[in-house]
Amino acid sequence: MILLCFFSMEAKNLEILNPSHDLFLHPSDNPNNILVNELLNGRNYGTWKKSMKIALIAKNKLGFVLGTTSEPAANSPLQSQWNRCDKMVISWILHAVEKKISDSILFSVSSRQIWLDLEQRFGQSDGTKFFQLKKDLYSISQGIRDIAAYFTKIKRLWDEHDSMITVPTCACGVECATYKYDQKMKEKEQLIQLLVGLNDVYKGVRGNILMSRPLPNVNEAYYMLLQEEHQRKMSSETHILPQSAALCNTNTSNHSLGEQESLGLLGRNDGFNNCGTLMAVVMVAIAVVTITTHIVEVH
Repeated sequence: MILLCFFSMEAKNLEILNPSHDLFLHPSDNPNNILVNELLNGRNYGTWKKSMKIALIAKNKLGFVLGTTSEPAANSPLQSQWNRCDKMVISWILHAVEKKISDSILFSVSSRQIWLDLEQRFGQSDGTKFFQLKKDLYSISQGIRDIAAYFTKIKRLWDEHDSMITVPTCACGVECATYKYDQKMKEKEQLIQLLVGLNDVYKGVRGNILMSRPLPNVNEAYYMLLQEEHQRKMSSETHILPQSAALCNTNTSNHSLGEQESLGLLGRNDGFNNCGTLMAVVMVAIAVVTITTHIVEVH
């Protein structure tokens, strides 16, 4: 019996060495790892939660915060390893939030408890937050941004908006006619929002997009706008080069003309009007007087 228990423990210990096991920790995993680029500040919970879930899936530790990787029994040989992994996830969460938030969750007993706590505090989409998000979507404009920066900004608002809305699922799945219709209307609304915020210099390509049948999706419209922006940059550079060449030729001609005038001025002797020539004559006269005085003194 003792030998059987020993082999059972050894089998479980070997099991957690499998990289696909929930309790496996890679040598690169350490408590100071920072899994997200933007810390949770209370106002960005939607995007923060999405980023954390992606990182935890990559680490194979999402089950700890969702509760699907449950804690083993106290007498289980895996209990200590589970506790070690859970504390690792807690440390990752603490490093992914601002200090004022980390101080309030520091004494939580499990990563699951922290996850539920953050969801209750910041995950509830209140009317004020939803109103502000809708206002930002309807008022966003390109401004001084290029097309890529403008699209990134509005895409982030779309993603945050989707995270605040719970869409009921249908038994038909993605083949549901209602689901397909809702997705089509959603893409159309996003396309209109993207085009409305563009600067007026893109009104030509905007008109072409709106007159297309069928309407392109958002990604296709984004590609068309990028091509238009690229063409405008190339046209601007081509327009500047001839002007620069003409300006260079003008400066060269003026420089040559200036040299000719200077040479002509030096060749003339119109009453010593040339300041340089007058100064030279004065210096020569002073030198002659000095030499003459010296000779008289010697004699």
